Amino acid sequence: MQSINVKLHSIIDVITNSSTELFITADKYAKETVIEFINEILKTAGSDKQCEDLFEVSLIRCMDNDEIEERIEDEFDSYREDIFYSNLSDEALKEKIKENILADIDEEYDPTIISIIPKEGTNPKLTQCINTLFVAEEFMR
Repeated sequence: MQSINVKLHSIIDVITNSSTELFITADKYAKETVIEFINEILKTAGSDKQCEDLFEVSLIRCMDNDEIEERIEDEFDSYREDIFYSNLSDEALKEKIKENILADIDEEYDPTIISIIPKEGTNPKLTQCINTLFVAEEFMR
């Protein structure tokens, strides 16, 4: 079954005279709001099902490839000096750094995607409708 990944739009966090910082994150209320919204749709349609009966809803933390590459470059020299990694080729060392970065994402980054995964037996048409509601066309790519 096709999962639905809702990329969060934006929250303006810091505005100064010289710049604006734009952060895209979610909190527990984003997940709760999606679940509540789906529950209301189901209730309005006369279903006795709840969101939790049909979907697994979760928050996903992620980092884009440019951020990962930048972190690899920033950390490369300090890893190279570490005795545990000194015998690795440059490519192998970069892969090790990437592996460590990806392992740390859950601890370092706020969620940026709400994942809605249909459970076994969920009507594919319902999944398609939920997808249409939550995902703007430009994010479908």
